[in-house]
Amino acid sequence: MPIYVGTASSSSIHSTSVGVGTTNTAGRNAGVGTVTGAMVFNTDDVSLQVFDGTIWRKAAGEAISATGGSTNTSGRAGYTVHTFTSSGTFSVTSGTGDIEYAFWAGGGGGSGHAGGGGGGAGGFRSGTMPVSPGPYTVTIGGGGAGGPENSGNGGTSGSNSSFSPTVIAYGGGGGGDVNATGKNGGSGGGRGGVAPGNGKGHGYNPATPQPSLDPALQPLHPYPITQGYPGGDYNAPSQAGGGGGGSGAVGADGNPSAGGAGGAGATTSIPGSSTQKGGGGGAGAHYPGKSGGAGGAGGGAAGDGWGPNQKAPSASANTGSGGGGGGGKNGVNPSSGGDGGSGVMYIAYES
Repeated sequence: MPIYVGTASSSSIHSTSVGVGTTNTAGRNAGVGTVTGAMVFNTDDVSLQVFDGTIWRKAAGEAISATGGSTNTSGRAGYTVHTFTSSGTFSVTSGTGDIEYAFWAGGGGGSGHAGGGGGGAGGFRSGTMPVSPGPYTVTIGGGGAGGPENSGNGGTSGSNSSFSPTVIAYGGGGGGDVNATGKNGGSGGGRGGVAPGNGKGHGYNPATPQPSLDPALQPLHPYPITQGYPGGDYNAPSQAGGGGGGSGAVGADGNPSAGGAGGAGATTSIPGSSTQKGGGGGAGAHYPGKSGGAGGAGGGAAGDGWGPNQKAPSASANTGSGGGGGGGKNGVNPSSGGDGGSGVMYIAYES
């Protein structure tokens, strides 16, 4: 039987027992290059664990049992998956160990004026966390409202999502218009189509310029986590706005025939299959005959081009789209930008 030695304390073999080395999670992970079947007692999780050649799995000890959100035990073999589309509590009723999480914040609304920029997608967070019996707060951010038809406003940014409460995904930035720069956020809002003096919004990632970070985040510059990407720029001759940034890709620039498409969303396999959320919103187009941009893959709504005065498409609420709203139109009442979609959270642990 292989016994983990790495950075663990010394193991022992006696006539009546086998003593497996002890370490914490950091020490265990330092030995991931060891052979399949290596074992260790993890003092962080208070459990015996075995390396299966890819990941460490609990070999003995009380399994985690928890409540909260909607629960699925069949979508991912050997795991229980909780899905939250609204705020609530993840309550561990028994057991200790690591959980996996992936979640998005609410998307920003698209601008409702002057070939409005698409709303930025909600920021994305994923990782692992040790848990023990007790409650953990889940906050799911709502989508931002689409901007009105009058200039100077742009779309409203989405709200933050968080897990208990120190792991935070930031809401997507609202789309820009002629007198409003695309807003910064988890992913940035696109630039408005008639916006000679304004720009696109930045998403939060290591390349984000320091003045563009939320003031509370500026001490972290360069921001170490990629939550999302910037919005796209406008195309001046066609007065087409830039697409909202996605949690997985930059929003596209406007082009001669249409507003820019929203950036693609990020993907996770935590629910049991590859799941993509957090697409940016497509932009609007101000010039006659031009089309709105496509919504970003992963729940972003399409922009709306020149045409009847109406509300641009919205990202779906309470379905975990995490996407931005569509862009605006030509700024005549009752036109408006599309609303951003609400966030979603997945939490998984071994059954």
